[in-house]
Amino acid sequence: MKYQVLVLAAVLTFVACDSGDGGVSGGTDVSSSSSAAVPAESSADVAVSSSSVAALSSGAVSLSSSSAACVTSVNANITISSIETLNVSCGASTAGWTIYDTDRSVLMTCTGGTWVTTPVVLCGAASSGSSASVDSPVAYGSLTDARDGKTYKTVTIGGAEWMAENLNFYESSDGTVKIDSSFCYDNLQSNCDVYGRLYQMFSVSDACPAGTHLPTTEEWTALRNALRSEFHVTDARDVAEAGDWENGAGTNTSGFGALPGGFRQKSGLFVSMSEGAYFWGYDSTVASERSFALNDSYEFTMEPRIYVNASYSLRCVKN
Repeated sequence: MKYQVLVLAAVLTFVACDSGDGGVSGGTDVSSSSSAAVPAESSADVAVSSSSVAALSSGAVSLSSSSAACVTSVNANITISSIETLNVSCGASTAGWTIYDTDRSVLMTCTGGTWVTTPVVLCGAASSGSSASVDSPVAYGSLTDARDGKTYKTVTIGGAEWMAENLNFYESSDGTVKIDSSFCYDNLQSNCDVYGRLYQMFSVSDACPAGTHLPTTEEWTALRNALRSEFHVTDARDVAEAGDWENGAGTNTSGFGALPGGFRQKSGLFVSMSEGAYFWGYDSTVASERSFALNDSYEFTMEPRIYVNASYSLRCVKN
């Protein structure tokens, strides 16, 4: 056991918060207030943001699948939760190592000197804020984006087939289509892998895959009403939220899987991860795109102001 701890100490660098200014000294700072963090895939080190080590364990990764949407267990070399900053070099001594980030539900594997990130969601995993946050079996459909080949889960609620994951399209496989006005939270590719991309207003009209469209105000309202009626709840958030919400997630019984991916302000500052989900929609009354929020104050509700240069998540609906 002592030898194992020494080995881990040789490759791990934990960076403590400086109580003087709330910042982080040393290492790569990828906290939510940073808008210039370097993606883990582009560095020999992996940096995982969020303030204490949950667990350190050795052993190969073990994924036991119980459905196409989740796995029953992840046995990685290192399992982390609520880490402020963690630097682990990917090299000869750590080749094949795996790190499982429970906050973002991603598995990082050291392959060829690069950390490769893969989304991994635990079946029936409870969020840190709610012991009742459990995904129920859902009959998911699928949607493949012909532009880049990515396949997304879909779910039918109230007669409409919605994407059950946030869109993560940036560039087509042949390079002919690219949406430059879109971002990964904190500029980390691993966040795009889990939460999808955040799109600015002037890009959303071209972002949805063929055969789908940007949801209208009426469709967002219908979704909220259907979630309440079909699942016998008074608040749609109870059955639509999934993931690690600050104040506890819902059960995601509906399969909609709303993750608290936050948004990007016009200044470039990324905010509200773990606090809220913000989606684009179209308001025909003013002929403009608007944000529909899901947080402590809003229930798939259209925000009163139009934030032209902000960036939000995107769920598309099949035509």
